Amino acid sequence: MANIRLDWRWVLARGILGILFGILVLMNPIAGLLTAALLFAAYVAVDGLMALSSAWRMNQAHERGRGFLIAQGVLGVVAGLVAAFFPGLALITLIALMSVWALTSGFVAVYAAVAYRDRITSPVLLGIVGAAAVIFGLFVIMRPVAGAVALLATLAAYALFSGVFLTFWSFRLRQFQHGQRPHMPTRHREAHVL
Repeated sequence: MANIRLDWRWVLARGILGILFGILVLMNPIAGLLTAALLFAAYVAVDGLMALSSAWRMNQAHERGRGFLIAQGVLGVVAGLVAAFFPGLALITLIALMSVWALTSGFVAVYAAVAYRDRITSPVLLGIVGAAAVIFGLFVIMRPVAGAVALLATLAAYALFSGVFLTFWSFRLRQFQHGQRPHMPTRHREAHVL
Protein backbone atom coordinates (compact mmCIF):
# COMPACT_ATOMS: atom_id res chain seq x y z
CA MET A 1 0.00 0.00 0.00
CA ALA A 2 1.34 3.45 -0.92
CA ASN A 3 2.15 5.75 1.94
CA ILE A 4 1.13 9.41 1.77
CA ARG A 5 4.20 11.65 1.68
CA LEU A 6 3.27 14.18 4.32
CA ASP A 7 6.21 15.25 6.45
CA TRP A 8 5.25 15.33 10.13
CA ARG A 9 7.56 18.33 10.68
CA TRP A 10 5.47 20.49 8.32
CA VAL A 11 2.31 19.44 10.13
CA LEU A 12 3.98 20.25 13.47
CA ALA A 13 5.11 23.64 12.16
CA ARG A 14 1.54 24.39 11.02
CA GLY A 15 0.25 23.43 14.45
CA ILE A 16 2.78 25.52 16.35
CA LEU A 17 2.26 28.47 14.02
CA GLY A 18 -1.50 28.25 14.60
CA ILE A 19 -1.06 28.14 18.38
CA LEU A 20 1.36 31.10 18.37
CA PHE A 21 -0.91 33.10 16.07
CA GLY A 22 -3.91 32.46 18.31
CA ILE A 23 -2.04 33.45 21.47
CA LEU A 24 -0.57 36.60 19.92
CA VAL A 25 -3.97 37.80 18.68
CA LEU A 26 -5.59 37.15 22.06
CA MET A 27 -2.78 38.92 23.95
CA ASN A 28 -2.82 42.06 21.81
CA PRO A 29 -6.33 42.79 20.47
CA ILE A 30 -5.93 46.57 20.94
CA ALA A 31 -3.25 46.72 18.24
CA GLY A 32 -6.14 46.50 15.82
CA LEU A 33 -6.85 44.94 12.54
CA LEU A 34 -3.58 46.04 10.97
CA THR A 35 -1.68 43.70 13.26
CA ALA A 36 -4.26 40.99 12.68
CA ALA A 37 -4.00 41.49 8.91
CA LEU A 38 -0.21 41.14 9.01
CA LEU A 39 -0.35 38.12 11.32
CA PHE A 40 -3.05 36.60 9.14
CA ALA A 41 -0.92 37.29 6.05
CA ALA A 42 2.07 35.48 7.55
CA TYR A 43 -0.01 32.57 8.82
CA VAL A 44 -1.91 32.03 5.55
CA ALA A 45 1.18 32.46 3.35
CA VAL A 46 3.22 29.97 5.38
CA ASP A 47 0.24 27.59 5.49
CA GLY A 48 0.00 27.90 1.69
CA LEU A 49 3.71 27.18 1.29
CA MET A 50 3.35 24.11 3.50
CA ALA A 51 0.41 22.88 1.41
CA LEU A 52 2.47 23.37 -1.77
CA SER A 53 5.35 21.47 -0.17
CA SER A 54 3.04 18.58 0.67
CA ALA A 55 1.69 18.60 -2.90
CA TRP A 56 5.25 18.49 -4.23
CA ARG A 57 6.02 15.48 -2.01
CA MET A 58 2.84 13.77 -3.18
CA ASN A 59 3.81 14.49 -6.80
CA GLN A 60 7.17 12.80 -6.29
CA ALA A 61 5.41 9.77 -4.81
CA HIS A 62 2.84 9.78 -7.65
CA GLU A 63 -0.01 10.15 -5.15
CA ARG A 64 -3.45 11.28 -6.24
CA GLY A 65 -5.31 14.24 -4.77
CA ARG A 66 -2.52 16.79 -4.87
CA GLY A 67 -4.60 19.22 -6.94
CA PHE A 68 -6.56 20.21 -3.84
CA LEU A 69 -3.33 20.90 -1.95
CA ILE A 70 -2.03 22.98 -4.85
CA ALA A 71 -5.27 25.00 -4.87
CA GLN A 72 -5.06 25.50 -1.10
CA GLY A 73 -1.39 26.46 -1.34
CA VAL A 74 -1.78 28.96 -4.17
CA LEU A 75 -4.85 30.53 -2.57
CA GLY A 76 -3.04 30.75 0.79
CA VAL A 77 0.06 32.40 -0.68
CA VAL A 78 -2.01 34.86 -2.75
CA ALA A 79 -4.26 35.70 0.22
CA GLY A 80 -1.20 36.18 2.43
CA LEU A 81 0.54 38.46 -0.06
CA VAL A 82 -2.58 40.57 -0.65
CA ALA A 83 -3.10 40.98 3.10
CA ALA A 84 0.59 41.86 3.62
CA PHE A 85 0.92 44.42 0.82
CA PHE A 86 -2.50 46.02 1.24
CA PRO A 87 -3.30 45.90 4.97
CA GLY A 88 -5.35 49.07 4.74
CA LEU A 89 -7.95 47.56 2.42
CA ALA A 90 -11.48 47.52 3.66
CA LEU A 91 -12.30 45.02 6.39
CA ILE A 92 -14.68 43.30 4.02
CA THR A 93 -11.75 42.28 1.81
CA LEU A 94 -9.99 40.67 4.76
CA ILE A 95 -13.23 38.95 5.76
CA ALA A 96 -13.71 37.62 2.22
CA LEU A 97 -10.10 36.38 2.02
CA MET A 98 -10.36 34.71 5.41
CA SER A 99 -13.67 33.04 4.68
CA VAL A 100 -12.58 31.72 1.26
CA TRP A 101 -9.28 30.51 2.71
CA ALA A 102 -10.99 28.83 5.67
CA LEU A 103 -13.61 27.17 3.47
CA THR A 104 -11.00 25.96 0.96
CA SER A 105 -8.56 24.60 3.53
CA GLY A 106 -11.46 23.06 5.47
CA PHE A 107 -12.85 21.24 2.46
CA VAL A 108 -9.33 20.06 1.53
CA ALA A 109 -8.80 18.67 5.04
CA VAL A 110 -12.17 16.90 5.07
CA TYR A 111 -11.48 15.47 1.59
CA ALA A 112 -8.03 14.25 2.67
CA ALA A 113 -9.45 12.72 5.85
CA VAL A 114 -11.96 10.73 3.80
CA ALA A 115 -9.82 9.93 0.74
CA TYR A 116 -6.73 8.90 2.70
CA ARG A 117 -8.39 7.44 5.80
CA ASP A 118 -6.65 4.10 5.25
CA ARG A 119 -3.22 5.69 4.71
CA ILE A 120 -2.98 8.30 7.45
CA THR A 121 -3.12 8.13 11.19
CA SER A 122 -5.99 9.87 12.92
CA PRO A 123 -8.12 10.82 9.92
CA VAL A 124 -10.81 11.83 12.40
CA LEU A 125 -8.56 14.60 13.78
CA LEU A 126 -7.88 15.87 10.28
CA GLY A 127 -11.62 15.79 9.57
CA ILE A 128 -12.30 17.74 12.78
CA VAL A 129 -9.77 20.42 11.78
CA GLY A 130 -11.39 20.60 8.35
CA ALA A 131 -14.89 20.85 9.79
CA ALA A 132 -13.74 23.61 12.16
CA ALA A 133 -12.31 25.54 9.20
CA VAL A 134 -15.57 25.18 7.23
CA ILE A 135 -17.62 26.29 10.24
CA PHE A 136 -15.28 29.25 10.75
CA GLY A 137 -15.53 30.23 7.07
CA LEU A 138 -19.33 30.07 7.14
CA PHE A 139 -19.46 32.07 10.39
CA VAL A 140 -17.31 34.84 8.90
CA ILE A 141 -19.53 35.00 5.79
CA MET A 142 -22.77 35.12 7.79
CA ARG A 143 -21.62 37.62 10.47
CA PRO A 144 -19.42 40.23 8.73
CA VAL A 145 -20.71 43.09 10.89
CA ALA A 146 -19.99 41.29 14.15
CA GLY A 147 -17.04 43.58 14.59
CA ALA A 148 -13.28 43.42 14.53
CA VAL A 149 -12.96 42.16 18.10
CA ALA A 150 -15.31 39.23 17.51
CA LEU A 151 -13.50 38.43 14.27
CA LEU A 152 -10.12 38.51 16.01
CA ALA A 153 -11.38 36.31 18.86
CA THR A 154 -12.88 33.83 16.38
CA LEU A 155 -9.71 33.79 14.33
CA ALA A 156 -7.58 33.26 17.43
CA ALA A 157 -9.85 30.45 18.66
CA TYR A 158 -9.74 28.75 15.25
CA ALA A 159 -5.95 29.05 15.07
CA LEU A 160 -5.55 27.65 18.59
CA PHE A 161 -8.03 24.83 17.96
CA SER A 162 -6.51 23.75 14.67
CA GLY A 163 -2.98 24.30 15.98
CA VAL A 164 -3.52 21.95 18.92
CA PHE A 165 -5.05 19.25 16.72
CA LEU A 166 -2.37 19.60 14.02
CA THR A 167 0.37 19.41 16.65
CA PHE A 168 -1.17 16.26 18.12
CA TRP A 169 -1.63 14.79 14.66
CA SER A 170 2.01 15.53 13.71
CA PHE A 171 3.28 13.36 16.58
CA ARG A 172 0.96 10.53 15.52
CA LEU A 173 2.18 10.96 11.94
CA ARG A 174 5.80 10.89 13.15
CA GLN A 175 5.19 7.58 14.93
CA PHE A 176 3.60 6.15 11.82
CA GLN A 177 6.41 7.33 9.51
CA HIS A 178 9.07 5.88 11.80
CA GLY A 179 7.47 2.48 11.60
CA GLN A 180 5.90 2.62 15.04
CA ARG A 181 2.24 1.93 15.29
CA PRO A 182 0.50 4.56 17.41
CA HIS A 183 -0.87 3.11 20.62
CA MET A 184 -4.43 2.05 20.00
CA PRO A 185 -6.44 0.85 22.98
CA THR A 186 -7.77 -2.64 22.53
CA ARG A 187 -11.39 -3.38 23.12
CA HIS A 188 -12.09 -5.67 25.96
CA ARG A 189 -14.19 -8.61 25.00
CA GLU A 190 -16.79 -9.74 27.43
CA ALA A 191 -16.62 -13.37 28.43
CA HIS A 192 -19.70 -15.24 27.39
CA VAL A 193 -21.03 -17.56 30.02
CA LEU A 194 -22.90 -20.63 28.79
